[in-house]
Amino acid sequence: MGNNAKRYRKTVFESLSIGGVIHTCIDVIRQRYDLGLLPESTPLPDNWEYYYQNTLPQKIREAVDTFDDSVIRYVESPLIDEISDNLSECQTMKEKERYLSSYPCKST
Repeated sequence: MGNNAKRYRKTVFESLSIGGVIHTCIDVIRQRYDLGLLPESTPLPDNWEYYYQNTLPQKIREAVDTFDDSVIRYVESPLIDEISDNLSECQTMKEKERYLSSYPCKST
């Protein structure tokens, strides 16, 4: 895997990790909307409500402004090429599913 593909993979994984922009967006959505994913809970204390309504959205805006989305935006991406090549090597749909489900767990 080339250096660009490693950089792209690292960018994507950092965004998914705890504190990354994607993880933070999911956290805000879970707190803001009842999607039936979390057990019923009591309302958040005021300081946590402020955190989810104001602080995290601001952090998300800042992270999105600096996020290198070229790793997922453009079709000609080393990361997309790597995934495509690896999927082409899979013989069965089960192998493809296994590869895709393990992909986020692969190290950078």
